[in-house]
Amino acid sequence: MATGNRQLTTGVRDESGGAMPASAVVKLPTGADFRAAVYGVSFAGSADPEGGARRAPGSRFAFASEVLLQSGARPSHALVELPLGAWSERAPRVAAAEGGPLAGVKLGTRAKAHVLSGKRAYTLLVGSVAAIQHDLGADAATLTVLDDRWLLEGVPVAGQFIRDPARELTLYRERGPCRFNPDGRPNCLDTAAGPLFAPYPGYGRADGDAEPAPGAATAAARPWRHADIAEYLAATLASEAYAAETAAFPHFARADASRVLVPAGLGLALLGDAEHEPEDARGAGGFTAADREGAGRAPDLTLEGLDLLAALNRVVESAGAYALWCAPLEDSWRSVLRIVPARHLDGAGGTALARPAGGALGAHGGALGARAGTLEEDGTELYTRVVVAGDAAELERRLAFEPEGGGGLAAAWSAEDEEAFRAYVRDHPEHPGSAEAFLEAAWRYPRVFAAYHVDAEFDWLEGTKYAGFPRATPHPPILPRLLSEFTEEIEGQIRRVFPAATTVELADDEGEFRARTQLDGLEVDDDGTLWLPGLREAGLSDPQSGTWKGDLADAGTLEARALRVTLALRLDARLTAALGLHGSGEGAGADPNAEAGALAEGLARTYRVDAEGAYREHLRRESWPVPESVEGAEAAPDRAAEGAELRGDGARARAHAQRRLAEVARARRSGRLIFPAPALWTPGTAIEELVNAGGTGRYPVRGVVARVRHSYARQETEVELA
Repeated sequence: MATGNRQLTTGVRDESGGAMPASAVVKLPTGADFRAAVYGVSFAGSADPEGGARRAPGSRFAFASEVLLQSGARPSHALVELPLGAWSERAPRVAAAEGGPLAGVKLGTRAKAHVLSGKRAYTLLVGSVAAIQHDLGADAATLTVLDDRWLLEGVPVAGQFIRDPARELTLYRERGPCRFNPDGRPNCLDTAAGPLFAPYPGYGRADGDAEPAPGAATAAARPWRHADIAEYLAATLASEAYAAETAAFPHFARADASRVLVPAGLGLALLGDAEHEPEDARGAGGFTAADREGAGRAPDLTLEGLDLLAALNRVVESAGAYALWCAPLEDSWRSVLRIVPARHLDGAGGTALARPAGGALGAHGGALGARAGTLEEDGTELYTRVVVAGDAAELERRLAFEPEGGGGLAAAWSAEDEEAFRAYVRDHPEHPGSAEAFLEAAWRYPRVFAAYHVDAEFDWLEGTKYAGFPRATPHPPILPRLLSEFTEEIEGQIRRVFPAATTVELADDEGEFRARTQLDGLEVDDDGTLWLPGLREAGLSDPQSGTWKGDLADAGTLEARALRVTLALRLDARLTAALGLHGSGEGAGADPNAEAGALAEGLARTYRVDAEGAYREHLRRESWPVPESVEGAEAAPDRAAEGAELRGDGARARAHAQRRLAEVARARRSGRLIFPAPALWTPGTAIEELVNAGGTGRYPVRGVVARVRHSYARQETEVELA
C-alpha cells in the first residue's frame, strides 16, 4: 500500500487489473497505520473478497463504516457506505438508475461484512439488506444490513404439534395454545423426531407414577425442559420436518433454512453447565443430586403470539444466563443461530488479555492486548440472598360435617336462619308443610342445608409441615377439583380421567354413609364455601338422598344430615426457597463467582423471584377420593394413608433459587475494552483476566463479551462485557 496526502489507497483492484480511480480512495484519519484494516462488503452473486471472479454492482466500492455484533434478541448490523458517483464518467448520478453501482442491490439482497487484513479476509456478519437511504446531494447511499435474527422476527409462533400415541399420529392443532407445562403439569412426549406436545397435560400418567426420563416418554407425558422447548421450536418453525402436518394451513410460516440455520440441537447448550448445577458451590449448605433433580425443568411458559426470535429469547432467558447469537456459516451465504453464555461461568476458563502497563505490549508472547478502555465493578444491582416463591401449597383432606360439630366441616348458615327456614315451611300461609313451601324457604334462605365451609376451629394443617404457619383467613379456599387423578383403560390404552371436584357421602337414617350422585348445582365460592343445593332439593323426592331429614308436615323435626367429602384446600403459605451468600444456615457459603474480600459481610439485599404457577406442592392427608361406601373400608388404598404426599416441588424451587443466586449474587464486572483493528471477538467469548504486559499484575475480569463494535473510521474494535 502507498500513502500520500494523508490518504490510503486500499490496494483493491477493479476487474481490469488496474488501480481504482482517485474518487474511490478510502479516506482514513491522520496518522493511520499503514497496516490499517479495510471493512468491506460483498453482495450475493459476487465472489468472496479475496477471489477474482465477477462481483455484483456496487461491491467494488462498498465498505462498512460500522459493524456491530451483539448477542440477545436484537439483530447485529452493518452500516454500509456506497459512493454512487465513483465512476462519474460511466455511471449516472441518479441513485437507483439502471446500470448504476446500486442496480444489483435491493431490499433483501444477501450481504457479507468482512474485514481485510493483509491478504486475508474474515467474515464478520452475514445478513440481508434491510434499509437503503439515498443521499441525492452527496450522490451516495447508506445501507443497513441486519443479521438473520431479523428474519426470525417474521415467523409467528402459533398452535401445537401434537403426538397421539393411541392413534400413532402426529397432527397440528392451530387453536391449541403453545403452552409448556401448564400450571406445572407435564405435557411433553418424546418421538423419533424430537419432543412434541401430548394430547393433554398428564397424558398416560396414573396417580403416583414416576416421571419418564427424557427420551423415554413415548406413552406417558413428562415435563418440558428448556432444551426440549428450544428443540421443538427449531424443528417445527425452522425446518420442513413437519410440513405434511401443516399442508392444510397454507399461511403457516417457517424460517427460511436457505438463509438462517437453526440447528435441531440448539437447546443442548441449556443442559447442565457448571454455573447452574455446581457440585459444591455452597459449601456445607450445598445441594445434593436429589436436591437438584428437575433443575432443567421449564416453568409454565406460554409462547403463543410471539415471533420465533422472541420465543427463543424468552426460553434462553428463563433457562438462566444465556443469550442468542447469529454467526456466519463458513463458506456460504447462510448464518447459524447459537446459544451462548451471557455471564461468566465459574471454572469455564477463558481468554487472558494483555494490557500495556508495566512493560512492553509485545513482550507478552504476542497475546492480543487492550490498548485502552475502562473496567467497572458495580454493586448497585448486587443481591446477597435470593428467594424463589412458587404458587400456594395445596392440601387434600377428608372432612366431615356432623350436626353436633367436630368433623372439620361446619354449616355456613346461622342457627337463626335455620329456625326461620323451619318456621316458613311450618307457617306458610297457603301450603304449610309442603314441598312448595320448602322450595320457597330455600329461595329465601339459600344457605340453609346447602352451604358448608371448613370449621374455623379446625386445624386442617395439623400433622403437616405447614402446621405452624400463620393463616390469613379462617376458612381456607376450597378448590373446584381434587389433587388426585385417576386413569382408566380403554381398549388397551391408558387414558387419564378427571373426576368431579368432590364426591359426597351422606348418612342415611341409620347413620350409614352412602355415595350420592345427584350433584346438580355443585359450586365452590371464592370465600371457601361449598354449595350443595342440588342435593338439598333431592331430598324432596327421596328423603334418604337429601342433605336434610325430617317431616315437612312437622317442620320442627327438620335437621341437617351428616356428610363427608374429600376436599382440596389452598393454603395461605406459598412454596418458597431461599439461599444466602453470607451468614449461616441452609445454602450459606461463599459464591465461587465472587472475589474473596470483594463484598462486605454486612451487605444484605434480597432478590425475590415470583415463579407464579411453576412450582407448587400438593399434599394429601386422610384423603379418600374414592368414597368408602363404594371402595369399601377393607380396601384401604394407599392414597388414604395419613400424611401421604402427592407431589412435592420443594427440590425444584431450591434448585431454581440456586441458579438465580448464581446470576444475581455477584459484583457485576462490566467493561469497554479497546483493541487495534481487527480484533476478531464474538459474543459469548469468556474473558478471564487482564495481565500486565511484561509485568506480574493480574486483574480478574471474569466477563463475557456481549457486543463488539468495529469502527472503520477509528480503526479500532470496541468490546463491551456483559
